[in-house]
Amino acid sequence: MKYIDKGTVETQYWNIHIAGDIQTAREYTRKFAFKHGFCVQLIPCEYIYTCGLESGMCARIIQYPRFPKEEVYLNRDVLNYAKGLAEELCQKSFTIERNNDTIYYESDEPLHKK
Repeated sequence: MKYIDKGTVETQYWNIHIAGDIQTAREYTRKFAFKHGFCVQLIPCEYIYTCGLESGMCARIIQYPRFPKEEVYLNRDVLNYAKGLAEELCQKSFTIERNNDTIYYESDEPLHKK
């Protein structure tokens, strides 16, 4: 078998840290990836923090040579994916870690719409 270099892109990555059910995340991610030309790794993990513990995942997105995009469009797609994932997982917040910064997002909607 022969492997041929089919493309190279500048290394860029985004890690979305979020609590929730990984199976629900898989289903959402498959649909989003199909529509947007996306490559995502879902890595299960536990978040341990002051006064708490939650199961969740790290959703890792890379600039994928098979579906290359300009950074501005990838940033938009990653944020849209993260917001949709948070809604699908019924989460109030998530964090996006990128090559050079980390951003915490929290919904301005009250919990339980109250």
